[in-house]
Amino acid sequence: MSSEQNNKNNSKIMLVSSAVILILLFVVLISKLGSESPSQPSQPESIRSRLNAPISLDTNVKNALTCDSLAVTDEYIFYSNTEGLYRTNKDGSNKLELESGEILNINIYNNYLYYTKRITEDKTIANTNYTHNIIKQSFDGSEKTEIASVNCQRVGSMLVANDLIIHKLIVFEGDGGTNDLGEPTGKLVSKYSAILIEDSKHVSDVSEEQYNSIMTLNYPFNQSELDSYLREDNNNFSVRSSKYSVSDTMYFEGRRMKEPKDAAIFSISKKDNKLNLITKYDAVTEDNYTIDNSLTGFCYNENDNSLYYILSARKKVKDSASISEKLDLCKLDLSNNSITVIDTIFKSEDF
Repeated sequence: MSSEQNNKNNSKIMLVSSAVILILLFVVLISKLGSESPSQPSQPESIRSRLNAPISLDTNVKNALTCDSLAVTDEYIFYSNTEGLYRTNKDGSNKLELESGEILNINIYNNYLYYTKRITEDKTIANTNYTHNIIKQSFDGSEKTEIASVNCQRVGSMLVANDLIIHKLIVFEGDGGTNDLGEPTGKLVSKYSAILIEDSKHVSDVSEEQYNSIMTLNYPFNQSELDSYLREDNNNFSVRSSKYSVSDTMYFEGRRMKEPKDAAIFSISKKDNKLNLITKYDAVTEDNYTIDNSLTGFCYNENDNSLYYILSARKKVKDSASISEKLDLCKLDLSNNSITVIDTIFKSEDF
């Protein structure tokens, strides 16, 4: 073989080898980029191990996932209204204010309260972000610690479990424009995070898929099944977001889709698949105003086998944009399906 031919063959081998190396490097790069994609954020071991550990689905966890403005122990009810955070005995006596301001996302974890508080006096601007503090507090209010501070339009939901505070932030992202009222325009985006309780400097992003898998409860009946049973005898009613299951029995709020928009509480059990009407809250329609009712979540207490909830009555005056509200703290005794109004926890002056 001539020297010239040998050089040509060597050149071909080098070109082929170079191409193979480039392809391998490309595959490795794509694989690395895929492993670091937004859907699978890099997480420190202290947070990743806790996120991946099973969460004990105890009553406090279920309550936090179903209602952000109530929490219940064997002795106390904790609730928030438009003015603050309060503790009361089960019968409504000995009310104690624990915090003033706009409080949501109440959790009970290891005999402490956790909640979020929005830091602002202005409630009129929707298209902006506010400071929200995540706070840990003792049941009697003697200890209070600010765990973290976040900037968002609102904290959409929060769960305290496995020594983590797992939360969803709704963040306003402006586009540089303004609307007719001079307010900034833009869009709302969801961001998911986890904070280590013992050291709040340890914060990590959480993927939407992982967050939803943690925050989703499995019920004895799914939404379509409930709608099907509901509409057999309650035409024009739909299933609302207030739901709870105790053993194989499910309790939920239904609401009429057309006027008058009555609300009701139903139960249904896997034992017989029979829908039961527990109570109905009829809408009030007068010449110059209407009053509609709705429920704010359910919280369960095993000790007295009862569900607690807040009944919201909203009064709309005809030809007026004003809306007034009354909030009643209620108890549903599951042993006999009796309902007790424990206390009126908020009432507008013009209600």
